[in-house]
Parts: sequence; structure tokens; C-alpha cells
Amino acid sequence: MDQTLLIVNTIAVVVAAVALVLHMLFSMGTYKAVRQLQGQFEELMPRIQTFMTAADQTLAETRQQVAGMGAKVAEITGQAQEVLGMARAQLVRIDNVLSDAAERAKAQMDRVELVLDDTISRLHQTMTALHGGVMRPIREIQGLAAGLQAMFSTLFRGGRPTVAEATHDEEMFI
Repeated sequence: MDQTLLIVNTIAVVVAAVALVLHMLFSMGTYKAVRQLQGQFEELMPRIQTFMTAADQTLAETRQQVAGMGAKVAEITGQAQEVLGMARAQLVRIDNVLSDAAERAKAQMDRVELVLDDTISRLHQTMTALHGGVMRPIREIQGLAAGLQAMFSTLFRGGRPTVAEATHDEEMFI
């Protein structure tokens, strides 16, 4: 009986360890994806800053030339706004990518939690089935064996009990 309990406990620990390893792998994958996105964002930041600096310089030059070039000022201002629009569009895309990564990480964590809950419930069902299907018949067989042993010991004891044994047996029931 102790050996069976040891085997069941070992199986439970192995299942829990596998679940933890899967959780670790999912977490590592999420970590790598976020790190990769962060690296891409860091690569884009200098370009965006350069872009913003260039846009600022262009805007400053445009303001200086506004007095003599009315038509050209409108054209340059339009181009500067286009540049700023592209910078904003890139920032929006980066924000969307980071939001998507966060949503995916959350979805993965939810999936891992569902897998763990399912594993635990299956383990509980297995333990219940083991207890009901194996342990109960073993107890019944042990009870039957004890009854047969008592019957055979009474039958084969031979002869009548001595006065000391009879008195002892009667005292047990009093």
C-alpha cells in the first residue's frame, strides 16, 4: 500500500514538473519575443530621433525664409507636416506592435493557466479513481482474508480450549 502511494505521488510530481517546464518554456518564448520587439524599437529610436531633429531643423529654416518666400513657405510647411505625420505613423505602428505583444503574452499565460488547471483536475480524477477502484477492493480482500484466517485457525486449532483460554475469551466479551 505504501508502494502504491509512493508511485502515485511520483506520478503527480512528474506531471507537476512537466507542467512547470512547459510554463517555463512559454515564459521564455514570451520573454524572447518581447526582447526582440524591444530591440527593434531601440533600433528605430535613433532613426526617429534623427528624423525628428531633421524635421525641427527644416521647420526652423522654413520660418527664416517665410518673409521672402510666401509660396515656398506653404510648400515646405506641407512637407514638414508630412514628415511629422510619417513619424507619428511609425510611432503608432510601434505602439500597436507592443500592444499586440502584450496581448499575446497575456493569451499565452491564460493558456498555460488553463493547461495547469486541466492537469490538476485530471490528476485529482485519477487519484479518486485509484482510491475507489484499487484501494477499496484491496481492503475488501484483506477483510475476507482475515475472516478466512480466523475460520481456519478456529477449525484447525484442534481440541477444546483450556480453562485459561476460555476464561480469557469470555472476559474479552464482558
